[in-house]
Amino acid sequence: MPADGRFRPMNPLRLLLRQVLVALVIPPLVFRQDGRGLHDLATGTATVRLETFRALTAP
Repeated sequence: MPADGRFRPMNPLRLLLRQVLVALVIPPLVFRQDGRGLHDLATGTATVRLETFRALTAP
């Protein structure tokens, strides 16, 4: 999900970059207080919990 909360198609190259960074293991270990790792910061994404996702998509 994009970090700004708006649903839109993600750029495949950004998604590939995120996966490469996750595979390096170090970026997921280094994160900010809001829980976003370097892999999320580099690609502008955020991991959200199911409850948050449902709240964002509720009509």
